[in-house]
Amino acid sequence: MNGGNSQRDGDERGSERGSVLVETLVAILIVVAMSGLWFDALGSSARQQADLADRRAALLVARSQLAAAGIVDPLISGETSGSDAGFAWRVAVAPFPAAGEGIEQVVVAVGRPGGGDLATLQTLRLGQ
Repeated sequence: MNGGNSQRDGDERGSERGSVLVETLVAILIVVAMSGLWFDALGSSARQQADLADRRAALLVARSQLAAAGIVDPLISGETSGSDAGFAWRVAVAPFPAAGEGIEQVVVAVGRPGGGDLATLQTLRLGQ
């Protein structure tokens, strides 16, 4: 009779080992899944920081081009373009009739070459 209990004890220990193994595997899978989510969030944050740095730099280029319009560069209706600090910029000057004679609207758009605009600034200036 004692031999029968020994077999049951062995079966219980075997099932306990099996359940511990399953629990351990589930815990490892949870840790792996959480690590994957964390790395994804970290990569997304790094991309957002890089995009923000690009936008800030593009805004500085746009401010520089806007400041030069009508002061360094003549304020003539039309569009000019160029590049600065790895960014492509466009300056569009057009009469702004709603404000009266001699008022020009200046629009500066800056972006990466071949990409969309990262910064756009506009203002009104007195024409020459």
